[in-house]
Amino acid sequence: MTLSSPLIAPPVVGVREPDFLESMHGRGIVIVGGGRFLPSGYLAIRQLRHVGCKLPIEFWYLGKSELPAKLIPFFQALGVTSVDAFAIRERFPMKSLGGWECKPYAMAYSSFEEIVFIDADNLALRDPTFLFDHPDYTTNTAMFWPDFPPLEDSYWRIKTEAFKLLGIPEQKGLEIESGQMVINKRRAWTALMATVEMNSESEFYYKHCSYGDKDTYTLAWLMTKTPYFRVNLIPTIVRDLVRTHYTSDGLPIFEHGRKWVLPVQANRVVGPSEHDENCFKWLTEFSKLLYA
Repeated sequence: MTLSSPLIAPPVVGVREPDFLESMHGRGIVIVGGGRFLPSGYLAIRQLRHVGCKLPIEFWYLGKSELPAKLIPFFQALGVTSVDAFAIRERFPMKSLGGWECKPYAMAYSSFEEIVFIDADNLALRDPTFLFDHPDYTTNTAMFWPDFPPLEDSYWRIKTEAFKLLGIPEQKGLEIESGQMVINKRRAWTALMATVEMNSESEFYYKHCSYGDKDTYTLAWLMTKTPYFRVNLIPTIVRDLVRTHYTSDGLPIFEHGRKWVLPVQANRVVGPSEHDENCFKWLTEFSKLLYA
């Protein structure tokens, strides 16, 4: 039996929602969190404000159980709009909508025209606003960051059959780390919608193409022949699996991978990290807000 992709051709989903495309405006940060990632997401927000980022932030989550209503005013005070993805799905259908699938969905249907997306467990080492004016981004439609070079048998590398399924010439070393991205949605709309469609059919694409959402972006951009920039510096390990990502100029920009939990004392001091002291302080603050 010949395996065929549910995605027969690159979709142009935006054709059926011109009003939404026209409503996109400005620049902002998009974070997907909620549930068990809520403590980390709160710290990511506090860190952005700590490093001087004044961009509006949208914090996406999956249903009311993932973000207690009493926390929303505190998020608003930090310049954060809380967005329930399940409510948005009533207008813009999405077959599968779990944590990974929500990432491209939130990017696409955020109110911003240009976005810096970061995972909830990602700390900005400096205000990322300058990335919107970085030539690596402005001369393309998106900026992606590389993952560690995978071994041939790594479960998180792009699957070999992905290229044939999607009609893309096979290439090696394309893997990205989707914990941070910069995207011009208007210029990359077709590619972004292809990514959304692939994640909507996650049962198929995660099995045959990508480990989670991770490389659905790379594959969608290649499939739609949309230009993007992939930073040429691989991340470095800070400790455990926490890694630092850099701009192509060698500037440290994100520290990604530490999951924070409650109660506060359940998080071990792992250092060295100049951010740990603030994170423990903010986590204590968050705990008081949550359990007040």
